[in-house]
Amino acid sequence: MALYVNPYTDFGFKRIFFNPAHQRLLLNFLNAILAFLGDPLLVELEYLSPDQQPETRQGRRVSFDVLVKDETGRHYLIEMQQGSQAHFFKRLTYYLCRMVINQGEKGNVSTETDRPKPYDYNWRPVFAIALMDFLLPMEGLPKELAIHPFRIGHMLAPKIQFPDLTWLCLEMPKFGKTLEEAETRLEEWLFFIKNLEIKPDQVEDSDFKELLEVANLANLTPEEYENYMLTRKQYDDYYNSLDYAEKRGEQRGEQRGEARGRKDEKSRIFRVIEALKAGQTPEAIANSLSIPLSEVLEIQSLLG
Repeated sequence: MALYVNPYTDFGFKRIFFNPAHQRLLLNFLNAILAFLGDPLLVELEYLSPDQQPETRQGRRVSFDVLVKDETGRHYLIEMQQGSQAHFFKRLTYYLCRMVINQGEKGNVSTETDRPKPYDYNWRPVFAIALMDFLLPMEGLPKELAIHPFRIGHMLAPKIQFPDLTWLCLEMPKFGKTLEEAETRLEEWLFFIKNLEIKPDQVEDSDFKELLEVANLANLTPEEYENYMLTRKQYDDYYNSLDYAEKRGEQRGEQRGEARGRKDEKSRIFRVIEALKAGQTPEAIANSLSIPLSEVLEIQSLLG
């Protein structure tokens, strides 16, 4: 029986990293990242609203998992990503850009000229940090690395970097080091996030003792436990549906005698899952994808 929350669920992730009563956990996790990057450490954090409003009425509203800024104005987005998706890195880049745009001065008027003040574009550095429960869909990455920091650099002089935009992708399935093998504080954090089954009396480090305390299911209120089990069910349903898509795609591919059949079947099932999550009716999905209604209903039953 599990002793701790699953950190890959929405509740479990926010219980650990979006918890004002235990802000020190997030602060020290981010400092482990900054130390890994060679950047100045932070001292204080301020939680920001995860709901980012668009610039115009027609713009797209964005909701982040965890968004904070430090005492120098640096902004940090921390996301837990459960499943691979098309254009994932571009999506992360879009989020980075939104953090930059939201730092722009809006409606500031000069008291001397009674005209809007010009914006000098001196925005503070932004970091997009993704803990991924899948492998980064990008060709050419070193297979032995699970930690992937990206910054804009000079193509002819790679040591010259623009430090104000940082992408950090953490491939959790690939991280396999033991605590003794961890070479950095960040790797120690990844070990504990991935191995939440250690008993607190086996841990001496104050950060990770607190992590285990916060993540312990026994410390949840009845309402919190109910909310956690709801997100845990969503997590289980999601991966059950992926497993179904994998097996169904293989069956169809074998029947058609080609790899393309497996790929097409899985793609269609994923589209059904996303449409159901978006609130479309099974009948509308069946019509739009030209597939039997019974197949849509079968997938819907797997999602609960």
